[in-house]
Amino acid sequence: MHRPHGKAAVSHVLLLRILSFLMFIRWGTLYDCGDEEVRLGLCQFALIKLLCATADNIVLTEAQKYALLSHRLALDINSTTYVPLTPSEAEKEHYQVTNHMRVVTSIGDSIESLRSVASSEPLLSEAAFLIMSDQTSFKLADALATVLTGFSINIGDRAELLVSAFFTWARDTTVMKCPDTRPGQLSRYFSVTELFASLFSERTFKPMSQSRPSLSHDHATSNQQTFQTAFCDTYMHFNHVIKLEEQKVLNRSYLLALLARGAAAMGANCQPGIDAVYPYLHGGIELDFRNLGFILVQVKKNDDVDPLSRARIFKKMDPFECGLLHECDKVDGYLPTPLIRIVFALCGNEEKLDHMTYSSEPDGASSFSGGRPCFTSYDFWCSGASAEVLKPVKESPEKWSALVKEPDSLKKFYATAEDPDIVRSLHPGAASHPAHFKSWCGPIPAVEQRYPFPGAPRNV
Repeated sequence: MHRPHGKAAVSHVLLLRILSFLMFIRWGTLYDCGDEEVRLGLCQFALIKLLCATADNIVLTEAQKYALLSHRLALDINSTTYVPLTPSEAEKEHYQVTNHMRVVTSIGDSIESLRSVASSEPLLSEAAFLIMSDQTSFKLADALATVLTGFSINIGDRAELLVSAFFTWARDTTVMKCPDTRPGQLSRYFSVTELFASLFSERTFKPMSQSRPSLSHDHATSNQQTFQTAFCDTYMHFNHVIKLEEQKVLNRSYLLALLARGAAAMGANCQPGIDAVYPYLHGGIELDFRNLGFILVQVKKNDDVDPLSRARIFKKMDPFECGLLHECDKVDGYLPTPLIRIVFALCGNEEKLDHMTYSSEPDGASSFSGGRPCFTSYDFWCSGASAEVLKPVKESPEKWSALVKEPDSLKKFYATAEDPDIVRSLHPGAASHPAHFKSWCGPIPAVEQRYPFPGAPRNV
């Protein structure tokens, strides 16, 4: 690949940036302004743009695998683009921009210092799903192993990327069982119980589905429902993950917007409590704060076998203490929507899923009202990364095992620019600054102004 220098290099990069920006904003316009034929073919068109090739009988290259995964698992957030790249790494970065829908966010004095991101774009993520959904020809573990070897990517201090991949695999498996309600519909939703039945093995999910709350704001029978009963009337929709730059986006206001965008949220680096949040609607499909519930995820490479150590971890995942919820979210002193909290200890010696129980409520919660926890939660400790516990691992157990044991390396990513708002608009939903939301969602209300929501984001 020819790499120009000096002013020619800057002009070349600016052209790439303009082209990538134009491609970024085209999808919603095509959907809104296109006829039925355009809408039905939009996902296939997005796939062609993402692969820079037709998808018929294609043997995926390393670059194409990276393009698919980066638009679903936020791989680029953990890349080395913040630090100077080697010529080989820089060429791979440039190739993704010119051929695979990666967006330029900023440039330095030469093309080698180009910085870019795989922006959150639901249509591109759904296009990637079209390839990844064929689990006979596309093996997620194999693709991850290839990409993690060929690109400078960090799987996370505690392997958050791998758990995100497990959830994505389970989501795809679940969606493939869901009938389309209308031709060309992309926003296929599913229940929490359907997702968990695809995520966990049958041997694991059966006792899980019959478990009672680990914590409850009330001892009444109505609040002691089994997991299966409590979450059968829930609705989820996500086809990609957004890696957050600020932990404050793990907040009920922002997460409703991300749910409408079809995104789950991976927490910011070096933050305690919660590594990822998968939002869902409870009791209906209306985008309303009052219906919003969460699957809260913490990932660890080691396994704390001491019950007290485990309890302390769940106590730190108290949604009110983490800032996920606030006083205005309570009804009569508590949160009416049940939650799910899961810790994945991927390198645990025991391969099983434990339902958490506490000797007293303060062991698992720190927010109380009237002597009772302010929320109801079903808590689980998932130890090991075995096919005996997790369904995705059954696909390629040796590859998943190797990925889990891969040593970590901390990398930094974030880019500044002369016009920060443009850069933020190219990375929607990743931080709390209004520019991350205003081009597609409108202003996010402050906590005290949350009701009513001034305008719901468009959900394709």
